[in-house]
Amino acid sequence: MLLLLPALLSSGWGELAPEIDGQTRAELALRENERHAFTCRVAGWPGTPRLAWYLDGQLQEASTSRLLSVGGEAFSGGTSTFTVTAQRAQHELNCSLQDPGSGRSANASVILNVQCECP
Repeated sequence: MLLLLPALLSSGWGELAPEIDGQTRAELALRENERHAFTCRVAGWPGTPRLAWYLDGQLQEASTSRLLSVGGEAFSGGTSTFTVTAQRAQHELNCSLQDPGSGRSANASVILNVQCECP
């Protein structure tokens, strides 16, 4: 079975919007339980944005087993990585950026369509 990942961009900031895996829209097929590292990147963002990863609307923290690698709350070099092991219960991954100075934010999302890898 396959995992389809169309990435959707939601910000209205043009080139200042984050991208997941280098694209504003993407599809990626993975088998259930296969691991994939997603990279969130932004170029030209004024100041140092804060980054948060959300899986199905829940903030992911460094201590969470599903979060294997993250660049921290502030970007290092404009990128951060989040590794997911595809599970059927997962539906959406978000990379959310916020400019602490202005309060403006932007998001990139990947919709997860995980199907059972049945015998």
